[in-house]
Amino acid sequence: MTVYPVEFAFAASAPISFAPGEAANVFRGTLGALLHQTSQYAYKRIFAPKVFSGPSGMHDPPRPFVFRPVVHETTHRFTLPMNLFDPEAIEPIHDAFLALDGARMRLRARLAEMRTLPPVELSLEPSGEPVNQLEIEFLTATELKAASKVLRHPPRPRPRPHQFPLCHISAGSPGNRFCCIGRARQSRHNDPLRRPRSSGLAREPAYW
Repeated sequence: MTVYPVEFAFAASAPISFAPGEAANVFRGTLGALLHQTSQYAYKRIFAPKVFSGPSGMHDPPRPFVFRPVVHETTHRFTLPMNLFDPEAIEPIHDAFLALDGARMRLRARLAEMRTLPPVELSLEPSGEPVNQLEIEFLTATELKAASKVLRHPPRPRPRPHQFPLCHISAGSPGNRFCCIGRARQSRHNDPLRRPRSSGLAREPAYW
């Protein structure tokens, strides 16, 4: 699997700051709105993909991008690093962020520069050793949803292997796909990232 790191540098006329755990939500909403305005095709392919065949758990596949932590260079300039899993998504996302200037959105900034970094190759080949558990720790507030509702706790394990696809990345053709699947359990340990029950956010790390 190939990962394409990209950095988007933004300049703002007024100081920009984000509350803890807020930056990713702001950028995700902004990117979705800008893609919707600039290219309906890119919006459906990158931000709202749908698959109408195969198991039901695969009908809403993960998006081919991941936001990394925002880097604040000054109060008026910051950088948004992203990891992309589809090289054809780079140009539409760049065009979308170019349209941010004057778009009258909550994020009032303009794209100053886009930097593409060397691709990173990650091997998904099995190591030969048996694996019976995968642990994922969410470092930011995370919502787990089922049937359009926020879950208070991670879902219980189910015997169907397609129930919890963690990543579903197409490379080249529809048949060339990698799916990471695991099982869920709940941690009862103290966690500084817990949120009150009333917030609707995941209070504890989920393990898959």
